Amino acid sequence: PPSRDAVGLLEAESETERTAKVSQRSMRSEVALAAQDCAWSLRLEGGPYGVRSSRNGRCAVVFGGKGHVTVLDLTTQLRKCDVRLSPRREEECRDACFLHDESMFALAQHKYAYVYDASSGAEIHRLAAHLDPLLLSFLPYHSLLASVGRSGFLKYLDVSTGSAVSQHRTRSVSPRSLAQNDRTGVLLLGQENGVVSSWSPASPKALAKVLVHRGSVSAVATSGEYLFATAGIDATVKLWDARTFREVSSFRRNRATLAMSYSQRGLLALVSASGLDVFSDLKNYAPYVSHRATFGSTLGVAFRPFEDAFLVGHAKGVDSLLVPGASEPHYDALEGLTPHRRRQARRKDVVRGLLDKLGPETIDLAGPHFVGKLSSDDDTKHKGSTGIVVTTKEKKKTRGRSKLAAKLRKKAKNVISAETDLLRAKLQAERDEKTAKNRQKKKKRKKKRDDDDDAAPAEKRPRRPAAAAADEDGTQKKQALSTASFDDGSFTSLSVSPRERRAAAVQSEEAR
Repeated sequence: PPSRDAVGLLEAESETERTAKVSQRSMRSEVALAAQDCAWSLRLEGGPYGVRSSRNGRCAVVFGGKGHVTVLDLTTQLRKCDVRLSPRREEECRDACFLHDESMFALAQHKYAYVYDASSGAEIHRLAAHLDPLLLSFLPYHSLLASVGRSGFLKYLDVSTGSAVSQHRTRSVSPRSLAQNDRTGVLLLGQENGVVSSWSPASPKALAKVLVHRGSVSAVATSGEYLFATAGIDATVKLWDARTFREVSSFRRNRATLAMSYSQRGLLALVSASGLDVFSDLKNYAPYVSHRATFGSTLGVAFRPFEDAFLVGHAKGVDSLLVPGASEPHYDALEGLTPHRRRQARRKDVVRGLLDKLGPETIDLAGPHFVGKLSSDDDTKHKGSTGIVVTTKEKKKTRGRSKLAAKLRKKAKNVISAETDLLRAKLQAERDEKTAKNRQKKKKRKKKRDDDDDAAPAEKRPRRPAAAAADEDGTQKKQALSTASFDDGSFTSLSVSPRERRAAAVQSEEAR
């Protein structure tokens, strides 16, 4: 029997036959009636266009480079809203994405990022902090909207509270591609210097940087597992392992790839100016489905979830192409991915998603497997107002003692390791040796002083209390002296009570 991954895919009848030779017209005549509705073409003016699909595959937002935005209901094939931005001057639309459901979508425009209502097309919010945005991405499990501007700043916004979570300087001018890892929540940013960097809102620096191409990175896509694909302007396509950041396979195409996308079952679609190629396995270098057309430039492509269809925006509009076996046939109703849900069910899914929202600190390269493990970091950390774990910075209170040795000693004061244990034992031995030497010196000085006193005449000897005798190690005995006798027979009281003074006088009389 065929494997689960091979169910629904096209199969060649002989070794010489290729599935890439099957045209879209032949597929449409052979598939079921419900699947035939997934193949359509929409011609629009004001291109090039891009398209983004919702998580449940019910709706799609189509945005044009000249300010035309349309929200399509893919199930009924009707337009929910049609918006023309700034009809007097053509406002550029660069990217778009749906938020927690298909009722709202974010749009990256010329100056700011905006949030619109998908039913009426009315403007809801203006995100003034997201200046000159180029790329957008929404993290559904964290309720975070991420945007990358022309200046290279990556900003995260919590749409549930409306507060800014963090912003990072990526040092990338005019990035061209942004992809999200659905498993870990890490964003992959393709830069112009051929580097793909991984970002998290909990880290001010990139989690990892990989040099993937010698030129600019034109497209990045991630699969649901541990793979991500990159395409460069040098017409090369490479497949990478996200765990080791090593290259798995690579090949060169005839033209540069403008956009790419992964399906739910691991099919990779590559879109160029001359058409579409879908690969089921990059190691064979043979496309699974091909479609030749003059797309020109494109702003975005997407696989339709839970439907064997691929949406591609181009210079003349939007096309929906059949790709058999691309999507999962079953959806998870607990995650709110039901395409045919009603308004009440949608509201419950929104509330459930807010209650189960994850914090920004859970976004890491390790993925969800690090939750519940003990941290081995001994640095002092605390949680800020946004919930992100931030390392506390020591305040500079040196008061002149700003030497490097003092700083390092203070920094490694509470660190416990084998090296620090050896260093502490060595320092303790040096202290004990120094203390012993000081005691020996004190003992020698005491002995020399006593010898000098014995050798001196009686009238020149210093008068010392008899009770203040020297101990064996050279230290004086610390004891309370009620009286002290001197060589001339006189007595001196040292902090004694009247009763003790009278007793001392009686003893002196008896002694006389």
